[in-house]
Amino acid sequence: MGYDLCLFEDEDVDEELICPICRGVLENVIYAPKCEHAFCSDCIHEWLTNQQTCPLDRTPLQKEELNSVPRIMKNMLGKLRVKCENKEHGCKEIVRLDSRADHSANCEFNPKRPIRCEQCCLTIPKNELDNHNCIRDLRKQMAMINDQVTELKKNQSEQQNRDRDMMRQIVHLRELVRLNHAPSPRTPTQPRITEIINWAESLNSARVTRWGGVISTPDSVLQRVI
Repeated sequence: MGYDLCLFEDEDVDEELICPICRGVLENVIYAPKCEHAFCSDCIHEWLTNQQTCPLDRTPLQKEELNSVPRIMKNMLGKLRVKCENKEHGCKEIVRLDSRADHSANCEFNPKRPIRCEQCCLTIPKNELDNHNCIRDLRKQMAMINDQVTELKKNQSEQQNRDRDMMRQIVHLRELVRLNHAPSPRTPTQPRITEIINWAESLNSARVTRWGGVISTPDSVLQRVI
């Protein structure tokens, strides 16, 4: 919904800055690119839930087509002079529309403006100051802090349990890897293989001998044949 015209210093606001649906000054303004009509964001979204057309010229319109207005229009709206939101509480300030929210939040007449208690140093809304009890509210504060500490300890304990489970899994995986790479009992280990090679290289060359009709290694006759 748009801003009520009575909030503005000059109620004679340009018609181009008035929402055609709520007839208030445009708030969170967006527009339809096809027909270039501007609306309050809430107003046009509510309209389009029932009808998919522009409320002014009935041009087909979908929510996805809505877009931000050009910067020049935002600047025109921002320069409008408007009364503080806390005028009913005594504020008589007239501020620019684009700075109204910041002013109202820090306005001394804002009933919800945070106030620090001089006795207990707690920060509480201004409109709750009369009912503020230092001891009662400090106890509430301590109870809330204790609840937070308890929750943190619980989370820490759960995290430690998860860490222990993860470490057990890592140890188990390392053991599986070690067993997977361990040599088979039938497979000679590398030191054993090296020992066999060294032994073989240390053997003397064989000589030709004959036992009956069996040739152990080639004799001179066989060597000549070869």
